Amino acid sequence: AVPVNIAKLTDINAGGDENSFGKFTAGAASTELPVGDFNSTDNKVWIYFQNSSKKEGEKIWISDSAGTDFMVIGPGEFALFPYANHTKIKVKSSLGSPVLFYACFEV
Repeated sequence: AVPVNIAKLTDINAGGDENSFGKFTAGAASTELPVGDFNSTDNKVWIYFQNSSKKEGEKIWISDSAGTDFMVIGPGEFALFPYANHTKIKVKSSLGSPVLFYACFEV
């Protein structure tokens, strides 16, 4: 699988003040993604995630700002989804240190 070239997403203006992209190494502890608060109306943001790991078992767990897990992304998998009513998003790994590619577009 070839990762999406998120560097090309820099010209997108989603209207909110939190539009960012990058990569983040997930660890065993649940950690906030290093982006600003989602603070537009309804705290709505579109999020793209890709687990760049190719190692079996290196899953990345996604949770809301309250710490409730709502998604797991396996090695090589990706997700594009709307996220609302929370100001942060957290990630953690079940095994190893997989790298998560991300892009957030607040609307």
